[in-house]
Amino acid sequence: MEGFQEFEPIFNEPRIGWAKNSNPGSALMDQFLMHIFAPDDNHLKIQVTDYHSNTFEAVKSVMQLDDMVSSWIIIMDF
Repeated sequence: MEGFQEFEPIFNEPRIGWAKNSNPGSALMDQFLMHIFAPDDNHLKIQVTDYHSNTFEAVKSVMQLDDMVSSWIIIMDF
């Protein structure tokens, strides 16, 4: 199992596309900032904010990320 020894931090402002009429009048909700980095060799920390009051943070291990990828591969095979 490989770790995140050479993982470079990611700072990005993703562009969000809401479904038509799903979020009317909410231009402020279109801006997010994400920061993904490796606090150690075995984990990724994911932080996302909308600049206002909504913030999400998760720490995922190499094993958890491997499981997530494996699950998606199985689902996509169907």
